[in-house]
Amino acid sequence: MRICYILSSIPGSGKTTWAKNFKACNLNTFIVSSDEIRKELGGTYQYFKEEERVWKIFFSRANKIAKEHKDCNVILDSTCINDYYRHLYFMKTNAFDKHVLVLFDVPFSECRKRNKNRIIEKQVPDFAFDDLLKRFKKPSKEIIEEFDDYLIISN
Repeated sequence: MRICYILSSIPGSGKTTWAKNFKACNLNTFIVSSDEIRKELGGTYQYFKEEERVWKIFFSRANKIAKEHKDCNVILDSTCINDYYRHLYFMKTNAFDKHVLVLFDVPFSECRKRNKNRIIEKQVPDFAFDDLLKRFKKPSKEIIEEFDDYLIISN
């Protein structure tokens, strides 16, 4: 079975750490990270000059993995902060048999502290962090029902 895990939360909530830990414990798991694609294209995690290209690669890479592997887990590591994006990610990953929405329920104050403790290259600037925080919404009942499974991670 091809399973797509769509991670959802603001920076510093533990998405990337969870993805790496999940991959370490589950065979045939792949992580597709918008930050890593930015670094590939522009040499830094803060490269935002080709966002359209970043997202085209992001979804293309995820679907390609699903098409190449009969059984796999693909984790989409990005913020995916509201229902608009959760639905978009769901629709753009049509090569999968199952979709799991993974919400990271971590206090925003803790996320901010963790963000500040990251290496400089991975820190999200305060203005961008505040913008993401303002736009973040918990998943609606309708979006949760769209997915095959819904996990809440508290850490």
